[in-house]
Amino acid sequence: MPLRPKGIPVPRHLLSEGIVRFRFFSPERVVKAAVFPLLFMHGKESAAFEKVFTARFGRRPDYLAAYTYDAVNILVDAIRKAGLNRALIHDAVRSLSPWQGVTGQIRWDPLGSNTRSVSLGTIRCGHVQKLSQKISAGSLGSRF
Repeated sequence: MPLRPKGIPVPRHLLSEGIVRFRFFSPERVVKAAVFPLLFMHGKESAAFEKVFTARFGRRPDYLAAYTYDAVNILVDAIRKAGLNRALIHDAVRSLSPWQGVTGQIRWDPLGSNTRSVSLGTIRCGHVQKLSQKISAGSLGSRF
């Protein structure tokens, strides 16, 4: 279902962050009006993680690296709390909400879904920038 009839302003190019970063994010190529979900922004919460990651891998971490880092840390914390029992690990993960990670605060609703709102990003002057509009988890309804 197209988003424009719903009253949501969508630029001509609605892309994923990964496509933008790997295909279009280069100084010699400029994409105008590209909008994508901004899943990770470099900031003070992630500074130590970014420093270690960059030193080890020779590049800045992307959203996949940041979310993987947070997921592994949550799981390790849950295993330390619960031991090697699947059911107890599940309960421990749920009890860790809210969790402050390098991607920001992670919080689950009673059904276990992440309730974080999604920011939109674009490319300006060769850099990824956050747009002011946010989309909350429930604002698009259950059709998506």
